[in-house]
Amino acid sequence: MKKGTRFQTKLLLTMVVMVTAVTMALLAATERKIREAYTRQFEGEFQELMDHMVESRKARAEESLTLGSTLASDPYILSILRGDEDDEQLWREFWNVYVTTIRKSTELGSAAKPVFNENDEKVLRSSRGPRINLVSGIDSWINRIGAIATMDTQGEVTLIPDPFSKNENMPKNGGTQHNRWRRFNYDLAREEIEVFMKDDSQHILYIAPDPVQPSTLGVSSAGLKAKASGNKLELRRNQTPIVQEMISTPVTDPETGEMLGLFLRGTSAETDAQRFIERYQSTMDSKDPLKSGIYLNGEVLSRSLDHKFASELAQVVEAIIGEEYREDRFRWEGEIGSMRHAVYIAPLTDADTPWPAFEVAAFSLTKLNSDLAELRIRGSGIGLIVLLFSALMAWLLSRNLSIPLRELVRGTKAIREGTLGYRVEVRSRDEIGELASAFNEMAEDLKQKDLYRDLLGKVSDETVAQALVSGSLDLELGGELKNVSVLFCDIRGFTAMTEHMDPTQVIEMVNSHMTAMTQIVQTHFGVVDKFVGDEIMAVFGGLKSYGNDAANAAACALQMIRVRKELNREVEIPVDIGVGVATGEAIAGCMGSTDRLNFTVLGARVNLAARLCDAASAMTAVIDLDTLEALGDNTTAEALPDLELKGFSQTWTAFHLKDPASDPDSPERKAVMAD
Repeated sequence: MKKGTRFQTKLLLTMVVMVTAVTMALLAATERKIREAYTRQFEGEFQELMDHMVESRKARAEESLTLGSTLASDPYILSILRGDEDDEQLWREFWNVYVTTIRKSTELGSAAKPVFNENDEKVLRSSRGPRINLVSGIDSWINRIGAIATMDTQGEVTLIPDPFSKNENMPKNGGTQHNRWRRFNYDLAREEIEVFMKDDSQHILYIAPDPVQPSTLGVSSAGLKAKASGNKLELRRNQTPIVQEMISTPVTDPETGEMLGLFLRGTSAETDAQRFIERYQSTMDSKDPLKSGIYLNGEVLSRSLDHKFASELAQVVEAIIGEEYREDRFRWEGEIGSMRHAVYIAPLTDADTPWPAFEVAAFSLTKLNSDLAELRIRGSGIGLIVLLFSALMAWLLSRNLSIPLRELVRGTKAIREGTLGYRVEVRSRDEIGELASAFNEMAEDLKQKDLYRDLLGKVSDETVAQALVSGSLDLELGGELKNVSVLFCDIRGFTAMTEHMDPTQVIEMVNSHMTAMTQIVQTHFGVVDKFVGDEIMAVFGGLKSYGNDAANAAACALQMIRVRKELNREVEIPVDIGVGVATGEAIAGCMGSTDRLNFTVLGARVNLAARLCDAASAMTAVIDLDTLEALGDNTTAEALPDLELKGFSQTWTAFHLKDPASDPDSPERKAVMAD
């Protein structure tokens, strides 16, 4: 037999595989938990910021709508839409109301001053507030003034100049206000604004302006600074413009109720909460900050994102959102540029808004992946240490196990070679010790079975063998007197039949015949005593009585004839048998010598059964009177003339036993035919 992998090697490999698998599973589970915690923390903070921004934007929208509704009814706005001549006094009063309202909304409270003093003919420079800085000073109250215009029913737009223009008096052509309005990107919003003219409700529209160019603000492409109205104006190269918010308020004639046009106010769409999100970036890792902006009209607009990343992020958002508007907040994770990011998207506008806007926040997973890589390295190192320690323990354990196992292997080989007296040493009380004890018990059982095998070689019947094994049969020479039924069955004309047959064919025929007859004997609780040539001897009640042993013997005789007839249909040379049965007392016991025993029965009834078998014609069974009397009245038998049998001085009365299944006049046959 080819040797396989040794037990010690298998145990070592098993330990290595188990420790490796457990380490990998723990690392995977830990990575998953860390990633979930990492993402959950960021997502929770982002959701809180978004909730705050939504509330801030809602309050901002309500404030803007209220302000627009108030200003739309101002006499100055009405005069413009009616086509009246410019009235500087109305213009100044309009701006006093407007700026005072704006200042109050920025929590300047009672400290707010009007732009124009009634005693002054000029603009009060001291009341203009801080300098305008469209980049860094966007949270000042002046920037909340925005751009103001009107649109009449013919679609003609009139820009409302502000008191912070280049001229201190009311400008005639809009001054730099026109530039500010161009930043508002009115041309892109014209179609939507004209739609608003058709109803009498207010509307909010988000507009993405064109990229800011220095020339649009009076700054040359080579310059970085410019002045307007005495206020400092700074501009950065490649600056990303801010999303604009426009409030459209219908204006009606208070006297006639006629629709005069629209009052338009455009300001930066940024809120305090949005600016807080940008400041929140400073709290994140400097290498992987939170990157946020507003997605509008295919672009991500943000002052904190470089143009390349904003463009790539816009492509991702556009692919995620698709063509249908989504009202829920959702998350996406994937590659942006060369790094993996988690992107969170939340809608800022309603589904019916012409240009839906979304708040977008991208969080780089580089640090997370770096931390996870470090975790893998450390976890692998710890796993390697555990693996080495486990391998050492497995080697020691397998060594202690392999020694007794090798002894068991040697013992098994010895048993296989016939050394049934081999025993192994029991070294412990654990399962290995139990295995050694079981091996020794097995060896002892094999030794006993070898002894039984020798004994079984001296008998020829299974029932006798079982009696010997169980100890119910006395192995001493001798016997006891018992009432038994003895059956003999031999083949008629055996000598003439086999005279010209090949010896191997004869043996094959006899073995086949004896096998069938033996099975019938055992089925009827008989014991095959011996085979003598073509003859078989069986005893019923010799070892153990099963009640009416004579009936079992008679039934066995008839069954032998039936089976032999069936077998004759399948062979070329039919075999005829004769059966003799005698009942009476006989000596049953072990006969022979001290080293060769045979369980058998001896007595006159045994000889009588043999002679009755000789007297039986082919395919018939002959029984004596004692057997017939033991069978009872239900037996069908035909008396034969008194027989003079060899070895007996007197004649014997014998009977031909008939098979009820083949006798048409028998009750058994009639019952079968009736069924």
